[in-house]
Amino acid sequence: MLGAVFAERLETPGEEVERELRAALAEPDAAAARALLVEVGELYRFPASAAEAQRLLKIAGDAARHEDPNIAAAALRALGTTGARAAAAHVEPWLRLGKPKPEQLPIVVAAIQAAGRLRVQPVIDPLVKLARSSADGTSAEQAFLALGSFFAAPKALRVQVTNKVLEACQATSRRRARWRRQRAPALRALQMLTGRRLNSVELFAAWWKAAKTQKDPFTYRPS
Repeated sequence: MLGAVFAERLETPGEEVERELRAALAEPDAAAARALLVEVGELYRFPASAAEAQRLLKIAGDAARHEDPNIAAAALRALGTTGARAAAAHVEPWLRLGKPKPEQLPIVVAAIQAAGRLRVQPVIDPLVKLARSSADGTSAEQAFLALGSFFAAPKALRVQVTNKVLEACQATSRRRARWRRQRAPALRALQMLTGRRLNSVELFAAWWKAAKTQKDPFTYRPS
């Protein structure tokens, strides 16, 4: 009997969470699913195997399309927590939704925040489009802040995003009503990206024109 117990294969934490999450999604039990998705995001970073990591990413990606908006939003937050480049494939469709229904807006915001945590190439242009033209002010604000999170990206990607955010700020500043709402998050994004605490688009544009000619523009300080 004792030998049989030791011979029995125990589930890994990832396998246990995956099994319980599948059951919660099938119910659906939204509260249980949301709690389990938090665990999925954390467990992905320390999986028992590469295969387990792939399964955890897949179940979170599947949950991001769940009809319950609370589950979908929780899944997107989990995908952001994974930090996996492959997670962008599940996040990006929500960034490109176009005109989301009111009940979908929390999902879009969760996707924007996840994109800011992932900091990968595929989410850049959708975030810029949201920042520049989203009809939902909250989505636009969050998109600017998510782009600001690219301060932690590799230098080449950080330069690319800084160029795009500065252009988006310049375009938005010409739309007076929109700029009144977006000015704070837009300038905050530039401050995060550049490490400079300037307070106008014009000042950032003048500094960046000189800084981007340097080998490392983010260390440039005018004499």
